[in-house]
Amino acid sequence: MSKIPWHVIAVLLLVAISGGCSLAPGDAPESEPAIGSVSVITVPEQVVFPIDIFVPTIDQRVAIASHDQFLVNECAAAHGSSGRFVIGVESGEQDDLTAFRDLITGHRRNSITRNGLWGSFDPVLMRQQGYASYPSNIPYGYASGGSDSIFQACMQAVSTVSPFASALMPFLELPDGGLQYHLEDSRWVAVVEKWSACMTVHGFSYANPREALGANAYAAADPDASAQDKADAMAVAIADLDCKLETNLIGQGVAIQSAYDQIYIDSHRGALADMQAQIAAYLVTGVEILPDLDTLVPATPETS
Repeated sequence: MSKIPWHVIAVLLLVAISGGCSLAPGDAPESEPAIGSVSVITVPEQVVFPIDIFVPTIDQRVAIASHDQFLVNECAAAHGSSGRFVIGVESGEQDDLTAFRDLITGHRRNSITRNGLWGSFDPVLMRQQGYASYPSNIPYGYASGGSDSIFQACMQAVSTVSPFASALMPFLELPDGGLQYHLEDSRWVAVVEKWSACMTVHGFSYANPREALGANAYAAADPDASAQDKADAMAVAIADLDCKLETNLIGQGVAIQSAYDQIYIDSHRGALADMQAQIAAYLVTGVEILPDLDTLVPATPETS
């Protein structure tokens, strides 16, 4: 059985804020968007993103993947390939939609607990495992019965009509490259400086949370690392978490980032609406595979 990796497309999500303390509008230069109230965020479950209303639900993603799979396998059989796509995260002959659902549910949470803006944020697991708490599993789909050139061409063909970035991948690309972090924002710089000062009090010198994570994640996860290296990495992770909570770095970070992300949403409403319409049409009516496979593959399947 040959394995086909799913190239994970990270969907950078943004966060909606309600309640909490405020940042004064006068604190931001005119070039920086105004923000509203800032929630005190202490657990990942409190993070809610405005972009969520434009992104497929878990049920929709399972339905899209199932329809992608149907089209790939119908195409492969019709053109003489012995390949069949099986949905799951472990090699097997039968689909495992429960594992698939768990995987994409976990990916949504992982985008919060290990984030390009604030580094690591999972209070329960960080106190237990430090930076080693981030899941290392990578999603896979499996080709049962072979992955010849016709089967690969069918995968490519379905990718041209699927709402996903590529066939049988549970993530999608937002218009124009999606959302961007704004690490240069003066308000973010200010709260990161407070976090850094807090870390200094704990005996550590790091400019930002991403630096602390990057310097210690390997030792935390490496089974061959010394006990002292692991203990040092654990101490940094605990201090990192405590300083995030003390400065409300997550709450302020998502509020600041959400202001920029709202600009993205407002400037891409038409494209986002088109994306939603494509998803709805795909799930309701389905799509025929249009490409002429004779131009893409040899007449006889090649075995892999």
